[in-house]
Amino acid sequence: MNSINIKKLINIRYFYKIIIFVILLTVTITHYNVYSQNRNIDFKMDFSRYRTQGSDIYVEIYYSVLREGLTYQKSTEGFQAGCLIRTFIQKGDRAMLADSLVITDFAKSLEEISPTQKFTKQTNLQLAPGDYKIVSRLTDLISKKSVAVSSKLTLKNFDKEALTMSDVQLASGISSQPKAETKFDKNGLRVMPNASCVYGTGFSNLFYFAEIYNLKYKGTKKDTTFRTNYSIMDKNHKVVKQAQGRPRLKPGSSAVVQGSFDLSGLASGFYTFYIEVIDDVNNNKVVGKKYFSIYKPEDFLTKNIEIKKTKKPEIINEFVNMSDFELNDHFKKVEYIAAKDEMKVFKKLDINGKRNFLAEFWARRDPNPDTIINEAKQQYFKLLAIANSNYSQGMKPGWKTDRARILLVYGQPDEIERNPSSSEFKEYQVWHYYNIIGGVKFYFVDYRRTGDLMLVHSTHPDEIQQYDWLELYGKL
Repeated sequence: MNSINIKKLINIRYFYKIIIFVILLTVTITHYNVYSQNRNIDFKMDFSRYRTQGSDIYVEIYYSVLREGLTYQKSTEGFQAGCLIRTFIQKGDRAMLADSLVITDFAKSLEEISPTQKFTKQTNLQLAPGDYKIVSRLTDLISKKSVAVSSKLTLKNFDKEALTMSDVQLASGISSQPKAETKFDKNGLRVMPNASCVYGTGFSNLFYFAEIYNLKYKGTKKDTTFRTNYSIMDKNHKVVKQAQGRPRLKPGSSAVVQGSFDLSGLASGFYTFYIEVIDDVNNNKVVGKKYFSIYKPEDFLTKNIEIKKTKKPEIINEFVNMSDFELNDHFKKVEYIAAKDEMKVFKKLDINGKRNFLAEFWARRDPNPDTIINEAKQQYFKLLAIANSNYSQGMKPGWKTDRARILLVYGQPDEIERNPSSSEFKEYQVWHYYNIIGGVKFYFVDYRRTGDLMLVHSTHPDEIQQYDWLELYGKL
């Protein structure tokens, strides 16, 4: 684990660089119009405590900022936003700066900003045992609005003999990461924190991570295994989900437990997640818990309102007056979601056959045939317009790019990590989807240095997988 000792919390040279960057950002966008998302800044903070080899306690502080809560200003090429997060550690009357983080964002259009997109940051540090207070303040560099969150932080020495556990960290995604490259990487994993501890519609997989200490282990058959049991209780202390883990081999006297729970069947409310660890050599137990909540807007809709629907004709053929060129162009734009058999059939049809085919193509994908609007088609071409607006390069329309294909097939990403070009690496982006098969990522690199970021790796099993993508495509 990478950490910052409390005695070295303030790196003066780094701090001045941040201040200069903030000033330059503010000056750069002063002369343009402000576009607020008309929402309050949504800023959340959480933390976890872990054992170290020495007497200090390792602390991870997590931050979450909803993208749509930031204020954007019009620039020459789109819209720009920025915010500054400063975190202080207080002990008694003293306070020390623990970290200063700058988040910058660029959007070619405000339409690409969706309610689920967020920025995730993390601070790692080591502190001596004692009572502290964490105070984190986020300042929007455009609107100058700020919001502060705080939490008590009590640090005690971990027991050196008894079976014990770190805090339970809730995450939005966990994936294999053999080589530590970011603050999110530990124990061969990349753990993307969920600082809000909120799940719900479109975000229903609860990922968890914890470290276990002082397992009895001497390398003999008697002490080779331990077990984990999991449960979720509602606010009335009723168990709503539970699972028993199989016996696991001990890697040593310490171990990591991590995995996920599907929360899709649970209603909005407050819950507690429990992890019970049992050492099979002596049946000693330790239990960790973490509070979280579920919010689904649909749970709060009025149930008694009668929704009137307009019956739609069997199939509305909007393609009846299109030319052969227009029909072919339309199908090229939807081939990303077409089945192989559909593509084979379309190529063999005459002009009337193509008109009927496209009408039926969209009718099959209509989620609500009883309404006039085909929501699937409407959403697809909305995303296609976003792709054309954001990803076009010269004569190449945006919808023909790799990012557009991923956007059109999988929808808006929940989070985008943007990494501009530097003296060492080419520009690259990582798109996070937290609710697809337990969480997947797509990696895009501008390896031709033309502005067109190409897909070079993904954790999705149906996409390209090149785990050495950064070495192959990202380095200058």
